[in-house]
Amino acid sequence: MNSARLNETRIEFVVVTPEIASEWLSNVIDEKKCSHRQRKIKPRVVDKYSLDMKAGDWIVNGETIKFDKKGQLTDGQHRLIACVDAGVSFGSYVIWDVPTESFFTIDTGSARSNRDIFTMSGYNNAGILATATSFVWKYKNKKLHTNSVPSPSQAFSVLQEHGGLYSSVAHICSCAKKSMLLPIGSAAGMHYIFSETDSEKADMFFELVYSGEGLHGKSPILLLRNRLINERVSKTKMKFIDKIALIIVAWNNYVSNQDIGVLRWSSKTRGQRIPDIT
Repeated sequence: MNSARLNETRIEFVVVTPEIASEWLSNVIDEKKCSHRQRKIKPRVVDKYSLDMKAGDWIVNGETIKFDKKGQLTDGQHRLIACVDAGVSFGSYVIWDVPTESFFTIDTGSARSNRDIFTMSGYNNAGILATATSFVWKYKNKKLHTNSVPSPSQAFSVLQEHGGLYSSVAHICSCAKKSMLLPIGSAAGMHYIFSETDSEKADMFFELVYSGEGLHGKSPILLLRNRLINERVSKTKMKFIDKIALIIVAWNNYVSNQDIGVLRWSSKTRGQRIPDIT
């Protein structure tokens, strides 16, 4: 092994045998120790790596296996499992004592999504929370009409700044047991944003959207439900941004106690993609 030290980290080139790989994996696969650290295993990635190792085609390309200051594996799980499966050794650079916070910036051949990151960090409903976080980030940055997504560090900043997202996810998960009219993650993001205006009404708004209980003819929520139900059976689907605009229109009228005859929004005549939230 050749090693070098940069600040507090130590870099080594290691010929990783199946025995070494198994030992390293034993420190992280125990769910009680590491479910918050490693992403779910992706069999296709493991199979690809394993075949390359068996065929002698594995190339040392500079990617590293990483351990944090607690000795926990933070990057390299797929390669180590492939090594055990293949039963052959492979060479890799290994970095020890990497700062724990650097975990969120790691980008590998099997790229980590924000859902992966949240799962590895121990959050419940990680996929829904990631979508809700993305929705809030896009709304706050006026990017709802784009395909932009926050980086892991941006996503965690949103969670730290908007802690109520956890409650919004829990509430929408409960409401969605009655129907699936709205995607849960995006609905949770909207619930949180609406809650900034009136949390009690935000709770009731989404409960009624999903259940439809006790709504009268000119209720903006009933009109919204009808649009959503009709869209589910229609071949023509609304654009995401247009659906968000209608939900906001319904919310604005509901929170203002206004009955309406028609639910509509025109970005062309209004000069903006979505209405302002009141």
